Amino acid sequence: MNKRDGTMDTSDTRFSNAIDQRIQFHRAEECMEVDFSSFHFDSIDTVHRFYDRIEAAIADSGETLWFFLVNYSRSHIAPKTWPTFALRGKRLNHAHSQGSVRFDATEETRAEIEARANSENFDANLFADRTAAIARIREMPSQRSVSASQPKPAMNLDAFKTRARFHTDMLVLEIDFSHFTFHQISDVDAVFEFIEDQIRSTGHRWFLLFDYTGCQVAPGACARFSFRCRRLLRGAAHKCVHIGVENPLSEDIRVITKLEGFSPNFCRTRDAATTMLCNLVDTF
Repeated sequence: MNKRDGTMDTSDTRFSNAIDQRIQFHRAEECMEVDFSSFHFDSIDTVHRFYDRIEAAIADSGETLWFFLVNYSRSHIAPKTWPTFALRGKRLNHAHSQGSVRFDATEETRAEIEARANSENFDANLFADRTAAIARIREMPSQRSVSASQPKPAMNLDAFKTRARFHTDMLVLEIDFSHFTFHQISDVDAVFEFIEDQIRSTGHRWFLLFDYTGCQVAPGACARFSFRCRRLLRGAAHKCVHIGVENPLSEDIRVITKLEGFSPNFCRTRDAATTMLCNLVDTF
């Protein structure tokens, strides 16, 4: 697990390095190849950590859209992890995929992917070998020029800056996402980079109070939002409390916080959240 000071321990570093070696970018083909071969997704945490590395690699690539080429040879996805594996895959596709092609899946994995493709209306694009999979990718049209030409709503970061408030007497940082919309990945990164810069300037961790009431995250930005939330908690939080339990994001927030070793601590009102924070600070 990650240390509370935000640094990576040796086992995490080894895991990250091993995963990074399984992710390759073929720029001429606009293709990202992910190697799941002989990998065992034995826990939900393993699924999240693998997909986090994919997200980070894409962010570092300098391109938003890629064709996905996925090697399933002898990989095993434990039944209990399939819902999370499918959810992370769907979010990654919404955010970054120009088309996904898969090859050499086991019979069990092939059956699961085909069943989900039928129920969720997407093309499984399953092939017996890598050569056939690459041939399929070469038939697919690039979406990069189309995406680049589409106007995107500009986010006014100044409108967010007053939403991050430090209550120094309580050691609390209040982050107000209420009725705020993250339209795209760049919105997520701009907001979280601002928050992280503000925290960094203080030189220490804080108790975090989030208000998610009416917050919305576009499907293409969900994977990045999850990644940045987890990074913020890992690097900056003593504990956290959330308002907005009825928001559709609440289940995601529960998963994110538990993976980072925190209790989600959902409250229905700000008064209840403030009371909980006071108790957490007193017992810290």
